[in-house]
Amino acid sequence: MKQTNNNGMGRGLLSLVFMLVGTVLACGPAVVQPLPTAMPLAATPTSTLVPTATFVPTNTPVPSPTPLPTNTPLPTRTPVPIVAAINITTPREEVDVFVGGNVTLSGLAQIEPGEHEIVVQLVSTMGEVLTETVTSDIDSNVWQIEMGVPLYVTGPGQLLAGVRDGAGNVLAVDSTQINLILPPDPGERYLDVYRPESLGRGVAGQYLYFDGWGQRPGSSITVALFIDNCQNEVANQRFTMNGSGYWQAYLLVPRGIEGTGCGVVYFGERGNEENWREGQRPVEIFPRGADEAAEILLSSPRSEEIVVRAGETLNLYGVAYHPDVDSIYLSMVMDSGLILAQQSILIQDYGYWEAAVNVPLEIEGVAEMRLMLDPLVVDEFRDVVRFIEVLPAEE
Repeated sequence: MKQTNNNGMGRGLLSLVFMLVGTVLACGPAVVQPLPTAMPLAATPTSTLVPTATFVPTNTPVPSPTPLPTNTPLPTRTPVPIVAAINITTPREEVDVFVGGNVTLSGLAQIEPGEHEIVVQLVSTMGEVLTETVTSDIDSNVWQIEMGVPLYVTGPGQLLAGVRDGAGNVLAVDSTQINLILPPDPGERYLDVYRPESLGRGVAGQYLYFDGWGQRPGSSITVALFIDNCQNEVANQRFTMNGSGYWQAYLLVPRGIEGTGCGVVYFGERGNEENWREGQRPVEIFPRGADEAAEILLSSPRSEEIVVRAGETLNLYGVAYHPDVDSIYLSMVMDSGLILAQQSILIQDYGYWEAAVNVPLEIEGVAEMRLMLDPLVVDEFRDVVRFIEVLPAEE
């Protein structure tokens, strides 16, 4: 077997090496390229190693943790003081309200719950509180109250609604005028005042005329006059009345007074609901010489339509006053044109007057009767007109 000469091969390789070295040296010095800086181990990701914690030098402060954001509280509501306010929408002005029944009031209000209350009062012409009701119930600024109406006072009245605080101070108020009247069935005891009418007039030094109907008045009826917005009594008169029926009275107005007042009629004990009945009417009192001191009233016959028979006498009386005249004029004319009466009637002391008219026989029909102050003297025409039915004479 032939052996390979390894020594010869080795010498050949060495010769080749020396030849390559010589060639390199013959070409000049070699330029050495720097090796890339080794990447830190922690920054070299591997699929198996978990990153180590970053080394923090001891001279570098450790940052404090950033606090988590907290919820900003909503601004609190600043309490706004409530301005108290109230009005009355029901009932309307000048409505008639029956005494002894109920009246419903309603309206709008602005109150502080728990601090304010609504108070409603019924006040008479003379300023007396007849009844009062209090509530704190209110729904969406709407309030409503039902209140009983006492049966013992008639005449103009006033409903007041107010907002009141805990100390009793009235913070707001509204009002409406009403008329307190008798119901269709006034009961077993009542007082009805016909005259003076509301906003009637009286004259200092003259009679103020009253009339009406009293049902079970007891033994007497009192008429009175109050002035200074109905606060001070200046005259009164009591007359006996046994049983029920029509009544009339003349009250002398003192001299030297004037202004707004009240004509008042009552029976029973004032304040006693069992037997007290009262009628109140506002009146204006004028001085004797004032231009407004002019009036004419027919006291009897009192009905709007008068009935008389042919051949009878018709008796008339009443009150009249005027600063410039001392008589009134009476005329009575049948619908056929026949004149039954034409005459002047003297006004007596304190304004009282009376007359008698004899109705002729053998007539019948309707006559117009007119009483008047002298239109040639009186600037403002004033008269009273009644229609009289004349029936045939009795056989």
